[in-house]
Amino acid sequence: MTQGKDEPCPSWLIEIIWHFAFTQSFRRYQLRIPHWIFIVYTLILAIFLVLSVVFPGLSILALTVFGTNLMLVLLSVWAWVFIIWIILETKRIVGIRFTRKNKITFFISLAVIFAYYSYSLLTRQFIYYWDYVLYYRMQGGITTTFQTDGFFNGVVEVVKSVWYNAYSLFNNVLLAAPYAAVPKTPNWFVAVSSFSILPVLYWVIALWIKAVERLLQPKRSELFFLGAMILSAGFPLIHRAQLYGQPDFLGLIFVFLILLLTISYDFSKTDYKRYFFLIALTIMACASRRWYEFWLAAYYACYAVFVLVRSIRGKAWSNIKRAVFFALAAAIILGIVFLPMIVTLFRANFAMSYSAYNSGGFPAELKSQAQYLGLGLLAILLIGIVYGILRRQYRELILLAVADWLLMVFLFTRIQNMGYHHTLILVPVYLFLMLVGFAGVCRMEKNWLMVLSSVVILGFGAVNTCVCAFSSADTLPRVFSNAALIPPQRTDIAQIRKVNRWLVEHCNESESAYMIPHGYPYNPDVFRSCDYPDSSVSNILPYGSAVLGTHYFPDGLLLAKYILTCEPFCGISIAEKYDSAFLSEIPQKHFTEVTRFDMGNGYVFIVYARIHPTDREEILFYKDYFSAEDKQFPEMFSGVLEEILATIK
Repeated sequence: MTQGKDEPCPSWLIEIIWHFAFTQSFRRYQLRIPHWIFIVYTLILAIFLVLSVVFPGLSILALTVFGTNLMLVLLSVWAWVFIIWIILETKRIVGIRFTRKNKITFFISLAVIFAYYSYSLLTRQFIYYWDYVLYYRMQGGITTTFQTDGFFNGVVEVVKSVWYNAYSLFNNVLLAAPYAAVPKTPNWFVAVSSFSILPVLYWVIALWIKAVERLLQPKRSELFFLGAMILSAGFPLIHRAQLYGQPDFLGLIFVFLILLLTISYDFSKTDYKRYFFLIALTIMACASRRWYEFWLAAYYACYAVFVLVRSIRGKAWSNIKRAVFFALAAAIILGIVFLPMIVTLFRANFAMSYSAYNSGGFPAELKSQAQYLGLGLLAILLIGIVYGILRRQYRELILLAVADWLLMVFLFTRIQNMGYHHTLILVPVYLFLMLVGFAGVCRMEKNWLMVLSSVVILGFGAVNTCVCAFSSADTLPRVFSNAALIPPQRTDIAQIRKVNRWLVEHCNESESAYMIPHGYPYNPDVFRSCDYPDSSVSNILPYGSAVLGTHYFPDGLLLAKYILTCEPFCGISIAEKYDSAFLSEIPQKHFTEVTRFDMGNGYVFIVYARIHPTDREEILFYKDYFSAEDKQFPEMFSGVLEEILATIK
């Protein structure tokens, strides 16, 4: 082609532009809208991060949105954009599409969950304490850090918390944007974290269900998806920790995405985007909560065996080569990213530090998990295991799922036993085994038998959910899951506030109080958390000490102006020994009783005031009284006592 003098644009150029802009061949290379959003947003955030280092006093970096630092809000939104981009790309990679009925089922399930969470939050009389209030406190802390220390230092603080802390600030970053515009109370924090995480989590679970459906090939796919959503949406162990104030189920988003990317992938072809997502999701799972590492270790070990066996069976040696390449690359990247964490893990003796939480190891955990599930759900799981083993196409998957479960429990109980929030790492196995059993129902030839079996399984699942949803005591009949979703309703909040008013009137930062009881229904955190966001009691009443190997000797017994204890005493670990020591002759010579508070439920709080200063005799008494504990943890006992002794003239 040649260009004429009167042609404003060469025709050959128009043809090329048309070909690349509007044909299918070019669309494969086009960056989709989510790509552009993520890339542009990342560049903008990176520019702000650099500016916060070069020009830390820049006014735009100090702007706030509803009292929350603008940079923290932008970082929070960026984190959600990143996660949603990964979900969309994973959906495309795996090739999953929802039918119209699937979408209706999903949104109805989500609406029911939202309605229940709203009911629970609006009707509760509960004080969040201990781990239940920790994320809330951390949310306030990260907001202050970003505002006072700047964007760059705030990011550094988040990274350091992932490396060194049992609770990292990663989850709080994600919750910062939605939490910015609401009242700063614990109940609102639980509401925001619930309504932010639940839609994304169940979106990913729904994608996983479709992937499992493709794997199991049930004959009635719509019924299978409906039943799977009922069983997963109402599974009490997903919701228990969150309804008590612990948004640890955020990590399940990353867990189910990893499952989606690996469930049917055997390294038969190189897929760098999949590799990138797997590494990113592994990092985020670890950052979410450190104990998700147990799930990652167990699952990747089982997945490696699965890939190896399938490759050897099919003589696909190149698959093994690709898998080894990915494993080595991932190990190097993760090793670099988490090097400080790895060093800390190897240096620390967690089995010793967390010994107070080890209630019997592996055998005891088997019993605990059976109680968490209840006999009814346990029966459904066993049906899934038996059916899967009998059906040859499922046998390999069932054996791997059971091995994965056993390995997770074995590894975890080397350190401690599981609480409700730790049990989240077992949820994928539980759901998978139930889905296998229900797939067997969907494959039944006789319609009447299929309908009857569906009614029994799904009906019991719904009843089990309702029993847990409207119970507040973990003493349910054995057939149901022992996972009450309503926190205990308190009737003593007025009395707690009366104690708090007395503390605020009589104490200040130099003349503080110390509370010895450390259990349920009473511990220092109940009083500290009662009127959040008012933190005046937190400033004069410390968290307290009770757990051997985790908490240091309470210097408040020697330094506080007032000591509070209660009758009858309530405590965990060695709290009762602290109480006995305090009520002994030598410490009592230094105190006098000043007042009592009747809590209206059989408990009475007694307040003692120090009338003589701490002396050598009192310190040496405590040192001798806790000599056995000092032999185990010298830095936590004699280390504290010697430091106080050095200040005595």
